[in-house]
Amino acid sequence: KTPFVLDVVTFFIVCKRFGFFREKRILVWVNKTFESEKGRIVGRIQTHHLKRIDKIITYYKSSTEHLDAEHEGKFTFVPLPAFHVNQTRPQQAMKPYVFSGGESQRDFASLVSAIRSFPVNLIISTLGVGEQHLDQSQLPKGVCVKVGDRFNKGPEEYLSDLAGATVVVVPLLETNDPKGLTTIVEALVYGKAIISTRSRGLDDYLQHGYNCLRVEAGNSRAYATAIKQLWTNDQLRTELERGARATAKRLRVEYFDYEIKKIVTSLQEQPLG
Repeated sequence: KTPFVLDVVTFFIVCKRFGFFREKRILVWVNKTFESEKGRIVGRIQTHHLKRIDKIITYYKSSTEHLDAEHEGKFTFVPLPAFHVNQTRPQQAMKPYVFSGGESQRDFASLVSAIRSFPVNLIISTLGVGEQHLDQSQLPKGVCVKVGDRFNKGPEEYLSDLAGATVVVVPLLETNDPKGLTTIVEALVYGKAIISTRSRGLDDYLQHGYNCLRVEAGNSRAYATAIKQLWTNDQLRTELERGARATAKRLRVEYFDYEIKKIVTSLQEQPLG
């Protein structure tokens, strides 16, 4: 759990402050935003502790935009890898379908509204529908909601549904947090045409017209238009799939391992401060 990890990091920072672990490096991989003292702070890691951390790995570049220049050099961007993607076989569906999954900050209601405008088969896989304001008794024909598949049964069925989809939609509420990245990197590795909300942190992975179509948050008409574009324009969908596969080269676990090893080697070659 993130709070526990941050407590461990704080423990090592404090130990180093009092002279322990003098010959050790502190390397932290974080998935939250570092901001100034006046803004949000990552857990208990205050900005005045950064000088005791040797390197911080972040998976989206804008995480450091509010830091002072003296701290920016502590951060290295390494893309979030698709940890769970393996040789999962795509679902053998009778008809093509759209897939959407995830939990936090999802706006499935706008996506379902879009499906009413442009009817296609849709699979939604999420932990729970309560916070998504989805009334399963009122869903249009062709919409299937799977609750808890990834979280209770493991990722295999979730990834199988994602891998078998014609289009993957990541509908996010308007947020400043980099939500939806796990689903996005998995869809990119599977070479899927993606529709996603414009959201902070996603620009490091998605480029409109190259590997995705971007829409404004909460705009069900824009979702419907984008789905229709990819459903009826094979050339556009193929181009986005090609862009996804090209992007995916740096999203594999092997690439992540390689980058981490480079960082560790570089730290080992530097003199201890």
